Amino acid sequence: MKRGNWAGHAPRRINHDLLIELYRQGIPVLDIATRMGCSRRRVYRIIKTNQVPTRRRHYANLTQQIVQMMRQGTRQMDIAAILGVSTSTISYYARQAGYGKRKHGPKRQPVKPPPKPTMRRRCPDCYAVTMNPTCPNGHTVYEEPNDE
Repeated sequence: MKRGNWAGHAPRRINHDLLIELYRQGIPVLDIATRMGCSRRRVYRIIKTNQVPTRRRHYANLTQQIVQMMRQGTRQMDIAAILGVSTSTISYYARQAGYGKRKHGPKRQPVKPPPKPTMRRRCPDCYAVTMNPTCPNGHTVYEEPNDE
């Protein structure tokens, strides 16, 4: 019994030479995959196995545009929408250009807990010890020195 989505189907034959030629002409991989009747992954796999140099986006001009827009006060989210790239790409190139590094203020001092009260109070009626002017039973209490 065969497994997988294509069980019982013959593998589709793809003209590798035509695919590589289309890729070298600069046609987008998605268009090549649609035209050849295969997936983008298969296009990339064929390109890799035939050792064709892959294309990369060049962001040299993009970095200058990002810096210029950030100087004008445009938000990164808006820059990404205008330039048609992701916000993480904008953030990456902004950091490379020196933007996005937050300047931290002086180091915060740790918060000290309030001082402990020096007097405990004992209820004369039920002998409950409390810090409050009344005990849990509602009686008025008096102060006694702390033994610590």
